[in-house]
Amino acid sequence: MLTFVFGRQGSGKSAYLYQAAARAAANGTQRQIFLVPETHSHEAERRLCEWGGDGISLACEVLTFRRLANRVFAEYGGLADHVLDDGGRILLMQSAFESVHTSMKYYVGAASPELLEGFVQVVDELKSCRLSDDAFTPLFSELDPVLSSKLHDLLLIRSAYDAQCAGRFIDPRDEMSRLADAVRELDWFSGRRVYIDGFSGFTPQEYAILSSLSRADVQVAIDFDPACPDAELFSKEKETVARLAKLIGNSHAETVALSPPVRYNDLAVL
Repeated sequence: MLTFVFGRQGSGKSAYLYQAAARAAANGTQRQIFLVPETHSHEAERRLCEWGGDGISLACEVLTFRRLANRVFAEYGGLADHVLDDGGRILLMQSAFESVHTSMKYYVGAASPELLEGFVQVVDELKSCRLSDDAFTPLFSELDPVLSSKLHDLLLIRSAYDAQCAGRFIDPRDEMSRLADAVRELDWFSGRRVYIDGFSGFTPQEYAILSSLSRADVQVAIDFDPACPDAELFSKEKETVARLAKLIGNSHAETVALSPPVRYNDLAVL
């Protein structure tokens, strides 16, 4: 079951989810998950305890996508794999650059730390968006020679970086793809109650993970006002809703619309 909790900022969407989790825990519901962005995790734990007391942690745990990966791999294997940290990614990228430097067309100079960091960011984006080299093949004939050379080098360095990782290390972004495969194969979310809060959108990798929620009871808070006459203001949110409904709810979902917060134009009334 999928439920969207709609409302503008300040309307109480998060409080609605915390209250639902606390009420479910009080009624004996276990195996609950509160999924939030990395930057929201500590605040979510604090607020969840405010609503449900210290014992809420026995029934509901706050997870980020990274914590979720640790949770699943700790339970079913894979946690001992060597996941690269930021420094390790730079060192491995330098090794990858040196291995293909003579085949590059645009980035023919020495690799500065800034350039290596840029390569890591590009690889990060490609992995996050689940883009393979084949997705870029049609572009070579459409780009000017300079951009075509840049794209050639970026795809080359990505392949070299993956080759450096193979069998030895795991890039953090690849860990998310592994997580998507694991939760699907294990049907890990089946029978769980999942609350999703604080996200402005999701990457293709994250959508792949969330697609395994079809057998869970899911509530998602979305910054969206269905009554707003200017729909363009919420075009991104509407796209997120449509995609989640298709992935999780088989194109069907319940909705809860919270009233907009009261705002005062004249501070004197306060």
